[in-house]
Amino acid sequence: MPVSSDSLRLAIVPEAVVGQLPPTPDFDLLRVTSENLAFNATTTVSNELGGEGRGSADLILTGGQNGGDIAFELHKEPGFETLLEAFQGNHWGANPASVSSLTGGDFLYTWDDMQTVAAEARWTQPDDSHTYQRYYGLTPNTLTLTITPNQPITGSFGFIGTTVESDDAEAAGASYTPAPATPVMTAPYVTAITLTDADGVVLDVNTYCFTSLTFNLNNNDRGISCIGYLGIKETVFGQLEGTIAYSVQYSNDFLLQAYLDQVELGLVVEMRDTPGNTYKWTFPRIKVQSCTIAAGGKNQEVPVTGNFVILKAATTGYYPLLIERGVPGPVTAGHTVAADQHSATITFSGGPSDADGTVNVTVTATGSTIAPVSVPFAEADDKYTIAKAVAKALNQTNLLATASRETVNLGIAGTTTLITAVTATIT
Repeated sequence: MPVSSDSLRLAIVPEAVVGQLPPTPDFDLLRVTSENLAFNATTTVSNELGGEGRGSADLILTGGQNGGDIAFELHKEPGFETLLEAFQGNHWGANPASVSSLTGGDFLYTWDDMQTVAAEARWTQPDDSHTYQRYYGLTPNTLTLTITPNQPITGSFGFIGTTVESDDAEAAGASYTPAPATPVMTAPYVTAITLTDADGVVLDVNTYCFTSLTFNLNNNDRGISCIGYLGIKETVFGQLEGTIAYSVQYSNDFLLQAYLDQVELGLVVEMRDTPGNTYKWTFPRIKVQSCTIAAGGKNQEVPVTGNFVILKAATTGYYPLLIERGVPGPVTAGHTVAADQHSATITFSGGPSDADGTVNVTVTATGSTIAPVSVPFAEADDKYTIAKAVAKALNQTNLLATASRETVNLGIAGTTTLITAVTATIT
């Protein structure tokens, strides 16, 4: 009886020494949709002369390396975040470039700290015994993520590594942490696709309807072969290169003009699951590499398709890719009054919410009566949804409000009335 692919149990553990398991490895189990890890051998047919018959004398194993992909549906789990650390060459919350805007332990930007993991594939045989293949010295060289409407967000890591071994038992002292049963992140729960200009100002392209986004990222890692080693001895980083393939419904010429002018842009994509776990991907510098507007036929919408190219850091202490993670939690509100006092802002942070609540807003102005508002929100609502609801409720005869992502911008009607105070409390 053949072995079923459904019997696969795949686990990873960080390596302290490249190509070696830790003394008592604590594996994280992974939720995957497919894998094709393998040791790709380098062989040479012997050139020996003579002997009996006319056949080749031998096939010689001279080298090789691990390689292959692991595919997944995006969800929050420790093993996935370990692989993100190895891909980015950094650790969650580490700030070696001293980026002043980043605090806490939930950010991860591109750096040059090479990390490797060991992966273990366990298979259940027809007699209920198990066989194991362990792939050593793996580092994620490529990462893809694909977002399409009404579908799970899917992706894959592509690896290079050192050697492989097979076994019929678990490694001595090994333990295994199950992957959490968190929901898969899906396209309907992408909470933000935001384009910014070179100064970080959000661009008004909200009339666009994105129909696909695909990240294709490549570290350009190189395996180093040395005498005395079967396979590669170690891996070094190259330049992080990547493209973002996009498709949007045609409604204006913004992307075409950005392509023609080679305007520098930024892109932020934030995705979450139903409880409110989030991953936010920030590409501070991108340019439009291609842009095509074409009619495919009758009774069809006109798409705009092309690629963005990801650019490296423009200044010291910057990064080509920042990944931030979030968990459900309380939403908070901060508020400021502008120096000219004709305008004010309310900025929401944290979240998504871990409970139902209400935002209570009071705006005080000279010579003007502005009715306070109370806006309810539901558990798992994110800060963007809450900001939009508050802005809608604040629109009154003498007060104009607009939401830009998590910030509500308030403006007072007239030239003599001034905003003197704003309070926003969440109960």
